[in-house]
Amino acid sequence: MFFSHPKVKIKLLIAQFLAIIPFLVFIFVLFDLWYDTRRELVIKENLTTATILADNINTYLYSGINTSAILSQDKVYELMNKADILDKPQGIHLILKGIKDQLPFLSSLSFFNPSGKLIASSFDFADIPSDFDVSDRPYFRETISSGKPVISEAIIGRISGKNVVTMTSPVFENNKLVAVIASSVDLDELKKNLETLLPEKDDKDNQIILIDKEGKVIMSLSSDFPKENEHIDLSTNSSIKQALEGKTVIIDSEKLPVSDMLMIGAAVPINGNTIDWTIISISTTDNIYLPIIKAQSFIWILLLASILFALSLISYLLRKIKIIY
Repeated sequence: MFFSHPKVKIKLLIAQFLAIIPFLVFIFVLFDLWYDTRRELVIKENLTTATILADNINTYLYSGINTSAILSQDKVYELMNKADILDKPQGIHLILKGIKDQLPFLSSLSFFNPSGKLIASSFDFADIPSDFDVSDRPYFRETISSGKPVISEAIIGRISGKNVVTMTSPVFENNKLVAVIASSVDLDELKKNLETLLPEKDDKDNQIILIDKEGKVIMSLSSDFPKENEHIDLSTNSSIKQALEGKTVIIDSEKLPVSDMLMIGAAVPINGNTIDWTIISISTTDNIYLPIIKAQSFIWILLLASILFALSLISYLLRKIKIIY
C-alpha cells in the first residue's frame, strides 16, 4: 500500500538543510580571513608610507638644523670677524643669501643680536621692517636663557608669511653669547614635497598627519595648514602617546580627534635630528571594509535566495514522494 509519512518528509527536509550548514560555515570563515587579510594589508601600506615620509622629513629638516649649527660655530664667527664683515650688514646679507639659495628647503637665514634685533638676513633689507625683532618669540628667549640650540614649534614667519619651523643656535665669543643664528625651514615646501611622494588617488578617507613633540598637528596633507595657536592636540590618544615616546605604533580601529570615524594605520617617530616629530598615516575603517561589506551583503542575499529556492523545490518534491511499507 502506498501512503505518505509527514515525519519522514520533515526529516528529509531537515537533512537537506543541515547539508548546507558546512557551506555556510565555510563562507563565514572565508570572509573572516578576507577581513583580516585586508586589515593587515592596509596597516602594512600605512606603515610603509609613514616610514618613507619620516625619512624624507628627517632629510628635509637636516639642512635647516645643521646650517644654523655650523654658522654658529666659534671658528665661523672668528673668520667673519677677521674679514671685518660683522660691522657690514650688507656683507652678512650676501653670505646668508648665498647659502640660502643653495638650500631650497630653507625659507630664510637670519643673524640677530642678543636683544633680538635683526643684524642681517637672507631677505633683502627692503623687505624687512626697520623695527623688526624676535625678542618675544619663545624659541629665541629659550636660546638666550639656556645658551643652547632650540627648535621652535610650527609658526608663521613674520617677514615671509609662510609656515615655518625655526632652528636657533647661539654664537659665543670668549664664552659670551654675542649673537643668534636662525634658520627657518619652509613647511609649505615640505608639504608639497611629501605630496609628490604619495600615489595619485582620490581617497579623502586616507590622511597623512605630521605632529610635533607635544602631539599638536603641524600639517595634514589633506587640508590647509592650521592657524597659529589653533593646532589640534592628538596627545590624548594612547597610541599617539606611545609614538611621542619614540616608538613606532600601529593604530588599530581607534578614534582620533581629527575624525569621528574609526581609524587604522601607523605612527612613526622622526628621531634623526632631535626634533621629535611624528608622522601618522591612517585610513578609515569604513573605507577599508566597505568593499568587503558590499560583496558580503551581495553574496549573503544571493545565498539566501538560493537556499529559499532550494528548500521550496525540495519541499515540493517531498510532497510528491510516497513511501512503500
